[in-house]
Amino acid sequence: MKKDNECGVISLEACIVVPIFMMLIMFIYGFMLMFTGDFLVSHALYQSAESLSYDAYANDKLASAGMGDISGIDSLLTNVINLFTETSDDGGFVNTTQWYKGGDSDVEQAVKERFIAYFSGGDEAKMKDMLHVCGIDEDSLDFSESSIEGNDLIIKIKYNQSFLFDINGLASFDYTKKARVRLFTH
Repeated sequence: MKKDNECGVISLEACIVVPIFMMLIMFIYGFMLMFTGDFLVSHALYQSAESLSYDAYANDKLASAGMGDISGIDSLLTNVINLFTETSDDGGFVNTTQWYKGGDSDVEQAVKERFIAYFSGGDEAKMKDMLHVCGIDEDSLDFSESSIEGNDLIIKIKYNQSFLFDINGLASFDYTKKARVRLFTH
């Protein structure tokens, strides 16, 4: 009779411990996804900032070398990149327009294109999928406060990220990340 009672106790303990253990594992998994999303956004932001800082130098050098309107060089640069990367386009890694001399809307567009390039290789659909997996609302990505101050490019991104098990929006967080780089000019 004592052996039957022990089997019941083991089943009861399993009914209590297994769900708690599974919730703990899912909680850790949710945090890993949040940190992964945070890392991906930070990495793409800093790589975009560094890459954009060289655009001014390259475009100004081409213009001062007698190339005149450098926007026609875009296809040449794209062909050279395709030669080495075996891709059909530049994926947003090349910008031969002088976006840094335009207004804030030009800066915002250049930053967004370069961010997508570094986040997902230029594939916006892939970026949306990656953001969704990490709990980042792709509609909340905001680059509107990116600007140029003097010789500095300031990239500011705002976004909303939710925990894997967000109940009624209680585990949703707003983030702001900022990168500042010096534009290289001749």
